Amino acid sequence: MNDSPVFIVMGQSNEGKSSIVSTLVGHDQIEVDHNAGTTRKHRIFPIKIDGKRIMDFIDTPGFEHPKKILKWLKKNENNYSSSKELITAFYDIHNNKKNLELDCQLIFPIKNYAEACILYVFDGSRPVDQQDIWAMEIVSMSGCGRIALINCRKDNYDHVEKWKNECNKYFNSVKDFNAHYANFKDRIRLLTTMGTLVDNLADTLELVTENLKKQRNRLYEEIVELIEEKLQKSIHFSVKGNTLGDKKLLKQKLVISYKKGIEKIENEFRKEVRKVYRHQIFDVEIPQKSIINEELFSEETWSVLGLTKSQLTLAAAAGGTGIGLGISALLAPITGGASLAVGGLLGAAAAVTAHFKSEEMFDIYDGKQQQVTITNKKIQFYYILVDRMILYYSYMVNRAHGKRVDTTVKVDNGEKQGFTSQWTEQEQDNFKTWLEIVMQGNRSEISLQEIFVPILKKIDGKEQ
Repeated sequence: MNDSPVFIVMGQSNEGKSSIVSTLVGHDQIEVDHNAGTTRKHRIFPIKIDGKRIMDFIDTPGFEHPKKILKWLKKNENNYSSSKELITAFYDIHNNKKNLELDCQLIFPIKNYAEACILYVFDGSRPVDQQDIWAMEIVSMSGCGRIALINCRKDNYDHVEKWKNECNKYFNSVKDFNAHYANFKDRIRLLTTMGTLVDNLADTLELVTENLKKQRNRLYEEIVELIEEKLQKSIHFSVKGNTLGDKKLLKQKLVISYKKGIEKIENEFRKEVRKVYRHQIFDVEIPQKSIINEELFSEETWSVLGLTKSQLTLAAAAGGTGIGLGISALLAPITGGASLAVGGLLGAAAAVTAHFKSEEMFDIYDGKQQQVTITNKKIQFYYILVDRMILYYSYMVNRAHGKRVDTTVKVDNGEKQGFTSQWTEQEQDNFKTWLEIVMQGNRSEISLQEIFVPILKKIDGKEQ
């Protein structure tokens, strides 16, 4: 038997118990189903820090026959000297009775972990019924510490006060905790509350929350490393081909191939972010109107993400590092699909052409013997790619493990909706300098951690 603190998650069938466990553990490995009675036996899910098991959450089936259990407990409570002996007796007597199989699976953790705390989950969007009252009485007879979690599975809060009034009769504390929308901050807040309400667990849970925060900081660094890796891979990615036939047709084919290659890199980033945040079963559910549902190379994407025209003009004024990055390389194509004229900052700022040609989107080099090479050294492209990576991170980091969160990035009035346009001039210039150095094939001394970690923390709702 493990000596780490144990929290038994109990409740009626289909009230959100598994979603609560999944959110608190921080992993979507737990089966979450909208059909009643999905959990058929108790299951243990540990929290580990640096490989050490520090806390267990036990997911249990819902009550099947609370009236029958309560009747037996009340009839026999005077025959046993403690709550544990009473619960153990019920389990031993009824474990082999088929019609009480699930109830015994629910009772077993109480029998086995005398010092456990019970987290009892209620769906506060429905009325309290007699089944609930019987279940609360059973839990109150367990001898365990008890916290009620009101988890409204629908946007209906008419019954919440009634729930709180009833729960206050049987539980040490009553908390609102919506597993569908809970993020890391909510998780830490609940764990802290658990530590203050359960005897002898405050110090342990304080240690748990501090380690979880340190672990979270390491995750920020991992995400930045992923961003840097995928940026470098994209910068050095190219496609080439040669033919004795139609060079124009070859270019068209290579453009398609280049786009697919970059999209593959972007998808690799998304897959690895899901792995970092332990969302390994489900992909993140991105709202339909989110800009990252648009193709990376679409006009709408380029109009909404990346730097503004004035910011790009300043970037052009700052100059490059001698690798042939003229104004057009920095700026074209830009907001609204405009292609900037070359010939000075005045021409750049006044560009009005409204089309999106592949020869402007990419760098296309004609070599000898019908050879064609396509790369992308447009600085704006990498600001846009970064915006999409950070936006995807924002969905993932704010996605509850019990359910996906709808955090829509709106597209209004053609204004920039990404993150890079909100950077300070210094941050934008540092990133541009980093890009230029990497494009030269050199290693930059500029730290992307310093640029990106504060952004990731802010998105995660964490103070810098």
